[in-house]
Amino acid sequence: MKKTFKKYLNELKSNKSYLQYIIAFLSFAFIMTSYEDDLKCLFDEMVIPILSEFKANAFSFVLVCILVFVVASDIKRKWSYRYRFDGRWTFVLFCILFVTLRYRFTGLYNYVPWLWLVSYVDICIVAGLSYLIVAITNKIRINANKQDSLYTPSDGIIRDWPIEGKNEDILDLAEEAKKIAGEILSLDKTKTWSLAITAQWGAGKTSFLNLIKENFSGNDFEIVYFNPRDSKSYQTIQEDFFSLITCVLSKYDSGCSSVMKDYMSSLQLIDNRGVIEKVVSFYRIWDKEDLKDKLKKSFAHIEKKVLVLIDDFDRLSKEEILEVLKLIDSNAAFTNLVFLTAYDKNQVNKALGESNNTDDACFVDKFFNFEFVIPSRPYSYITNYISDKLCSKLDAKTHEASSIKKTLNDLENILKEYLPTLRDAKRFINQFLMDYRLVRGDVKLYEYVLVQLIKYKYHDEYTKLFRKQ
Repeated sequence: MKKTFKKYLNELKSNKSYLQYIIAFLSFAFIMTSYEDDLKCLFDEMVIPILSEFKANAFSFVLVCILVFVVASDIKRKWSYRYRFDGRWTFVLFCILFVTLRYRFTGLYNYVPWLWLVSYVDICIVAGLSYLIVAITNKIRINANKQDSLYTPSDGIIRDWPIEGKNEDILDLAEEAKKIAGEILSLDKTKTWSLAITAQWGAGKTSFLNLIKENFSGNDFEIVYFNPRDSKSYQTIQEDFFSLITCVLSKYDSGCSSVMKDYMSSLQLIDNRGVIEKVVSFYRIWDKEDLKDKLKKSFAHIEKKVLVLIDDFDRLSKEEILEVLKLIDSNAAFTNLVFLTAYDKNQVNKALGESNNTDDACFVDKFFNFEFVIPSRPYSYITNYISDKLCSKLDAKTHEASSIKKTLNDLENILKEYLPTLRDAKRFINQFLMDYRLVRGDVKLYEYVLVQLIKYKYHDEYTKLFRKQ
């Protein structure tokens, strides 16, 4: 019971929107109870005279019958489609129902009957409650569906998604990630740090970042996820970053928003001020270092370290990479800020071009304090993964499973050349299963694996082989 309550409490803390709605409802309830008599008098003077003019007749009865049918159909449709209601709409509806139900059975007001003991107001209450129930249940169903999609293994295509925790760590990298997490925790808060996680494409950099992050508690870091690829263009990357950082700082410093705005103006990232504002603040907007010092103090006052995770750095264009490096090296070099970036050095070198690199070093090396290379693992890890997945997906019996494992072990050196990473292995498994199910039992497994490797790596050669050219 305690664990369940603690789980919901932590979820409540992490979800700001829930907290906002709770605070809003408590404020609403406080106003309703504190000023109940005044609000009731206001309602009686302004609303009751209008409602008292309503006269029930056959036409109104029929019209409400039609509306009930339409509303019921709409509710059924929204239920079947798992319609997602806006949270603000649901909150307002809840407050209205709360007040209406509170006074419905007090005897303070007379209600116009619609059918026997059911009044017109009761129809509105039932309709409102129905919408509210559908809104809440749909929210629960959507969240449950998300959880199922995240944690329920698929019988079909293997998805190349990064792992979320050490329970999915098939390469046994959790201990290495724990060591790096310990190093990050011990960093000096009075400085700016930029750390790099490097590995080739498909080696699991994002997964490794998740393993590192798993070792941090909410009391250790304020974690910021920044993906420069989401920016409109490379020219807005810095503006987007500072806007994101402002959201973090504003929780700890009420004045940081205006300071950050001035700092962004001094960097000529924004210029959305009016003439009067420009004249009044001209003398301080361009004092970039003073503004930067103020922001450093804001960061220094935060008890937690601020960790910025930058993934997919090696998928950026040359201009985008340079903008991010400007942030890391200069414009966002604030106290108590840690940049943790993952990338493939070869891909970054290609993007930057040979003019920015030498034979001895990569251009980006000078921008990072430390570089952690994801450690290599014996290829048997990937071989075992392929054989386990094939046996599982094919529901192979003992004899066939032994044949699959022996074949893959015999071909391990070739597999290593054609499928160097776990990403390659997953893609190969998907391709192999789609084709093998059609000829299962009619081909020699050893030879068929070789053919499939050719198809995966050299599709043109496979096509020629297929056409017997």
